[in-house]
Amino acid sequence: MALLGKAGLVSGGTELKMSVEELWLAQRPVLRTAFGTLGPYEGAPLNLIMVTSARPGEGKSFAALNLAGSIARQGDHPVLLVDADMKHRSLSMTFGLGEASGLFDLAEADDLDHARMIVPTELPGLSFLPSGRSRTRSTDLLSRRHTGALVQGFAREHPERLVLIDTAPCLALGDASALAALVGQIIVVVEAERTQRAELEKALELLHECPNIWLLLNKSRHTASSIRYGYYDPNYKH
Repeated sequence: MALLGKAGLVSGGTELKMSVEELWLAQRPVLRTAFGTLGPYEGAPLNLIMVTSARPGEGKSFAALNLAGSIARQGDHPVLLVDADMKHRSLSMTFGLGEASGLFDLAEADDLDHARMIVPTELPGLSFLPSGRSRTRSTDLLSRRHTGALVQGFAREHPERLVLIDTAPCLALGDASALAALVGQIIVVVEAERTQRAELEKALELLHECPNIWLLLNKSRHTASSIRYGYYDPNYKH
């Protein structure tokens, strides 16, 4: 697990017990929404989840990796972690796959096989799709109809699998807004004592097309863990 540890995956050690427990609590409503008994759902796949933030540096990639790892460890559902942050490609770089083909190459060309680009990790049940090498503007690629079918296909072709997409911050690029209508759930990482209310509200406005939005508080100094979670109701009026 050396590579995953380097990437920031929390282990199950005693000193991190609270972090592991809170990751488990945070994943419960996400999994319940994705695989619960809600009956037929005609909208975006509920097992397709985007992870984003209002601004850079709030810990969204850390949260995406650790939620993916926590769910994969549980063993009930395999997880595909997708790096869709083409500007920083932090997960791809950490995995040593910064120059590997991936999501944006698939979005740019219609004839590539995505199965060959998905890489298994050291953790059973967790696989990874790099961001790719395309130099076309990411928002343009994510807005293509072909990309929408591609991304939703990740979830529909394996309905038992959870797909987590690490996306650029909402206020930095239009990528998250372009994907909002395609995914069934969104996790917005909020940095404690740093993210401003106006920034968060603007980010949520950009994501309004998704019916299920979760807020994940990161880097809180008031708990032993760095992660807390909550639910955002897009129908709530301030």
